[in-house]
Amino acid sequence: MIISTERPDRTWWALTRGNLAAHWPQLLGVQALFAAAGLAVWVLRAGLESADLFLAGSVWSAVADGLLAAWSWSTVLRILDGGHRVGSALRPDLRRTARLWGWLVALGGLDQLGLLSLLGPGVYGDLVLSHAMAVFQLAALYLSFATALLPMTVVLEGRGLRAAWRLSHGSWRTALQIVAALVVGGVLAELAELPQAAALSSYPYPVYLPLLQAAGLVLTTFGRVLTAPMLHAAFRLRRPVRTPAADEPALI
Repeated sequence: MIISTERPDRTWWALTRGNLAAHWPQLLGVQALFAAAGLAVWVLRAGLESADLFLAGSVWSAVADGLLAAWSWSTVLRILDGGHRVGSALRPDLRRTARLWGWLVALGGLDQLGLLSLLGPGVYGDLVLSHAMAVFQLAALYLSFATALLPMTVVLEGRGLRAAWRLSHGSWRTALQIVAALVVGGVLAELAELPQAAALSSYPYPVYLPLLQAAGLVLTTFGRVLTAPMLHAAFRLRRPVRTPAADEPALI
């Protein structure tokens, strides 16, 4: 049987915009749901840390946040790629979602610089003020770029990190598309965090701090609604859905 692998006659932005126009209510609902779950994870972590269980809080946060991220990606991709409604999209492929969970926890562990504070404030402070911090930050940025398409390669293809790395490095167009998505997400994340950081730097905390935190949660959720279709479009332009030729019967 002849299989068509021709790239769709659409640009990255047109594909992103089309997915947003078609699915934004479902995407917004899903991201709001997982943002609320992430807030519950943060509350429990804060409780553990207030009891001086810092390591337990960090481990709990890494494992729970990884699970929520993997489940969220599975749900979003079932909506974008399979046209599922939210209810059915929330039922994941357990094997692939578990694989993505493992990858996200492992990769997130590389970004847990705060764990070094357990070694003592002196060690942590020396690292933050050293040139190694800049190297660490650059490595984290590169890792975010290299693994940006990992959810798609795992959930949609059953593959892994090598496939994601090859896709992100295989075309300058794909690289620019990934960078654009990361910049959008990063800018919105900074806009969400900077006002909160400024408010938390003073004591007593201002009475409007809860409003800043709520606004930050909304901005973060909005950023995820935007960036998921951007990354999915970058992936699909490199890995189009294979469809049978017109003169061949479709296989079910």
